[in-house]
Amino acid sequence: MAIEYSEKEREGIIVIGGANIDVKGKPKNFLQWMTSNPGSIQVSHGGVGRNIAHYLGLLNIPVTFLSAVGDDEAGREILEKLRHAQVQTGEIIQSKKDPTGKYIAVLNEKGDMEVGISDTEIMKRVTPRYLIAKAGIIRKNRMVIIDANLTTRALNHIASFCSSENIPILVDPVSVEKSRKLLGILPKIDFLTPNMGELSSLSGTIIKEIGDSKRAIERLMKKGVNHIILTGGTQGAYLYSKEVPEGKFIRTRRRKMVDSTGAGDALLAGFAYGLYHNYELSQAVQAGLIMSALTVTSSQTVYSKLNEMMLKKEFSRTFSRSL
Repeated sequence: MAIEYSEKEREGIIVIGGANIDVKGKPKNFLQWMTSNPGSIQVSHGGVGRNIAHYLGLLNIPVTFLSAVGDDEAGREILEKLRHAQVQTGEIIQSKKDPTGKYIAVLNEKGDMEVGISDTEIMKRVTPRYLIAKAGIIRKNRMVIIDANLTTRALNHIASFCSSENIPILVDPVSVEKSRKLLGILPKIDFLTPNMGELSSLSGTIIKEIGDSKRAIERLMKKGVNHIILTGGTQGAYLYSKEVPEGKFIRTRRRKMVDSTGAGDALLAGFAYGLYHNYELSQAVQAGLIMSALTVTSSQTVYSKLNEMMLKKEFSRTFSRSL
């Protein structure tokens, strides 16, 4: 018989998603295709789920990460760094059959991604059977964050489980292509954080102007998504919910961008931090935007200098009051 936990008894956040090695190239000048570009190449730990879990650990949130890495040097390095950030990694699969996932991104001279290629074949190891075995751990947490690096079967299972257990689920679509795996679980998603391309893919709407994006949002909400945070890059984000069906634009402080990689992951992590501490929705989005803005100032996928005190200080400046 499954043990039932009240909301007060549930502690921490579960993150289920990808972990990989990021290789990012940025040209010194205007990016030229079909030729070699002088520039810089950065190698770091990445993966949407991994990045979010790392951030939550830095923010003193009790966080457990469920994922799969290879039983190789890259996988061991990823686990060690997460443990150093106080992330619980004991349940992560270390596969002897598959290498740790890899992601290659080509940025333009401004730091925005032009194209990326991901090899996340190892995520097939995160099966419904594996997730069933972790049900007791998942059940003890206050919310679950997942990304679309998971297989469709895994996404369907965890969404149904969270729905039956009344555990809020936060979802990062990851990319236009991978976002389509979410179509079968839209009614079970509590919070969704798409960019404009992912919104178009999920809603089946061609977006050319602001009116198109509003229709796309309406379609997703009619399908059951409770809250949508539409990310808008360095400008800010739109918050849509049943309480705010017309949408609310939340601005962010603009900073000089070095690398946009990981900005969306930071936003979702900051938003989850706000929810965990019972912020109002718009304030939780603002916490996410603050983290996103800090992330783009660094070539690191995760802004490793971040801590809870820094976030609170930036938040207090934004609202001219202390938390």
